[in-house]
Amino acid sequence: MSALLDPQILAKLGDLPLIAKRLAHGFLQGPHMSMMRGTGVEFSQYRAYEPGDDLAKLDWKLFARSDKYFIRQAERESDINIQFICDSSASMSISADAGGTDNGIRKIDYARMLIATLAYLAQHQGDSVSLSARNSVTQLDTSMQNSQRHLQRLMIALAQIECQGLFPGDIQQDLSRILSANMIVLVTDFSQQSEEIADFIESLAGQNREVIVFQLQSQQQLNFDYQGLIRFEDPETGQHKVLNAEQIKAEVLSRQQTYLHNIEQRMSQLGIHVHPCIIEQPLDETLRQFLLNRLKLR
Repeated sequence: MSALLDPQILAKLGDLPLIAKRLAHGFLQGPHMSMMRGTGVEFSQYRAYEPGDDLAKLDWKLFARSDKYFIRQAERESDINIQFICDSSASMSISADAGGTDNGIRKIDYARMLIATLAYLAQHQGDSVSLSARNSVTQLDTSMQNSQRHLQRLMIALAQIECQGLFPGDIQQDLSRILSANMIVLVTDFSQQSEEIADFIESLAGQNREVIVFQLQSQQQLNFDYQGLIRFEDPETGQHKVLNAEQIKAEVLSRQQTYLHNIEQRMSQLGIHVHPCIIEQPLDETLRQFLLNRLKLR
């Protein structure tokens, strides 16, 4: 595995367009490109060659028969609107570093790179994209467009996301713009005070709309790799406790397993698959597994 694909190293580069292009490059040449199940490209018609056209699209067999240059035109079966939603609550600022040196990649860094790459792939295949970042303090939104310039604006907006507060619990907020999308991609760590994130996802589910959820976790979080007396603080509420890690580990892991199972069960009832992401693992592996799973669903 190339060190350049290490999420911690990628995050330090700080250049989202470059990172997205680097990660997407390996998927654009194969069958993993399309994010939307059932989409594809079909031959439509020929048209006369015009200066500036891509020479790779010239039909040389037709040229041999007619001695004239023609371009093969293709049309997509369906161009879709993809709405990316990033959980920007305070818990997304938590680092994966188990040593307390704050050198590990943060959940929000991983979310930025994941969304940037998927947006790059989507825009490249002709789909329109939009971004919304949500917490109880601020909300960031971009328009829904399909252009290289708009993709650059989306990347800038991603880089400007600040993590604070809680995930907004009021699902009565105006969701009309978001619900107009054909596909909604939510990236979250599922850190919630009650059921606000699950309730929000339920409000997104619709008959003609696909909802995809990426759940970000760290290996430290999953294994509860702490030792001795540790001061645990909830970044969203500010509440904290000093506890002996070894004494509470079994109980914490048991509760965590139950919590994750309940989330998976509720999402399954909505017809939504949750894609787990370990933020220490290479991003291209996460993306490859996600796109391969989608390929199986076609």
